Amino acid sequence: MIAIENSPLQYRIITVDETASTNDLAKEYARQGASEGLVITAKRQTQGRGRRGREWYSQTGGLYFSILLRPNLPFTEMAKTTLLAGVAAVETLRQHYRAAAELKWPNDVIIAGRKIAGILTEGSINPGGSNYIIVGIGVNTNPPAEPLPESIRVRAGFLSDFTNLTIENQVLLRQFLNHFNQHYVRFAQGKHHEFLKLVRCYTRMLGQEIIITEEKATYHAKAVDIDETGALIVKKSDGTIRTLLAADVSIRSQSI
Repeated sequence: MIAIENSPLQYRIITVDETASTNDLAKEYARQGASEGLVITAKRQTQGRGRRGREWYSQTGGLYFSILLRPNLPFTEMAKTTLLAGVAAVETLRQHYRAAAELKWPNDVIIAGRKIAGILTEGSINPGGSNYIIVGIGVNTNPPAEPLPESIRVRAGFLSDFTNLTIENQVLLRQFLNHFNQHYVRFAQGKHHEFLKLVRCYTRMLGQEIIITEEKATYHAKAVDIDETGALIVKKSDGTIRTLLAADVSIRSQSI
């Protein structure tokens, strides 16, 4: 375990060569009573997953990690940690790698239309027991030895391709954790306004026409705003305003 100095979260990092899912491993530690700030990172995941059960291709070369959090906040507020992690990821890539990273609501980080990182937040509420939230992040830092599957090759990108650098994953991890910590301390105190302003600033799709896929319908709308709950506000062609929750929809920009 490694502690990052001057961090109120007191991060403790456990690195494994391979695991099914860093989120699942972090959950095991959480159920055993591990304290907030535990970070599980793996060189490879055999069952990595993204939002809505999608597979996350997790071969050697990328950065895959999960953070255990125990904020003293209503569970409805915890969904914002996905956006919080997105802000920290964008800041890390912009400030340390000079990459033109942007947020794609609700849980992706993109560069030039290519998906560089994805975030999966999961949590548990146990009446009378221990509550926790796991923020899992996969970053396409360096390409794997084997080519990507055709189904994701057209959408995914690698940070190394945009920086002409071989990315040191553990260095990037610590850079991210420092950025995340700066925002999380205020977030855990219930101070959400500042980071939500950054979410709006970093979200590329605001003001654009987007394609929204729900369970039974696909339609076009204009992305108008992100509200104080972290939901996306859109305006349909007939003038109808809708509030979208991350769990309900799949979204893509018409320009990507």
